[in-house]
Amino acid sequence: MSEIICPECGKEISSYAKACPDCGFPMADFLEKHNLTDFNKTWICTKCAKAYYYTWFKTPICEYCKTPIVQTDIDNKIVSHKSANCTDEEYNEYVINLAKKYGDNFEQEIFNNRIKKLHEDNKKIVEECSKSIEQKLNCNAKPIAPQVTCPYCHSTNTKKITTMDRIGSNIVFGLFSKKRNKEWHCESCGSDF
Repeated sequence: MSEIICPECGKEISSYAKACPDCGFPMADFLEKHNLTDFNKTWICTKCAKAYYYTWFKTPICEYCKTPIVQTDIDNKIVSHKSANCTDEEYNEYVINLAKKYGDNFEQEIFNNRIKKLHEDNKKIVEECSKSIEQKLNCNAKPIAPQVTCPYCHSTNTKKITTMDRIGSNIVFGLFSKKRNKEWHCESCGSDF
């Protein structure tokens, strides 16, 4: 089942719906009137060359320039393959040619503005994702305490003996310091090991 955007209210509805359940827009009649009946074919905006080649999602009105969409005779898989395997320039040239083939209202300036907006939107998404990842890393940046088990009481409630603890113990007790060659202190039984 495919989803389609209602041109009246903008809600996603089933492509099998006779009318939009939210606003009552006669979707089936509209699609048939505009020959938008095959979801396996690529739909294109002939004004800005926006191609809709997803089988599961279509829109009868261009999301960018609000121009009615035209159904092509090109299979979705072909356009999808071009989108994934061509350079941006090659793909853009391909969809411009499609728009010109199926309509006579293509406008280069609107196309350029759509591509510019697409790049700006993608840049914002990347920046937001980077900030989100950075925030998560900073929030979760707690030092991970190693799980060291005390050899005497077998407790994992241990902590590393710091260099300052050793120096202080050596100053006070000298060669008789208990922490002299020890690395860990058990909080449960009080032993150093």
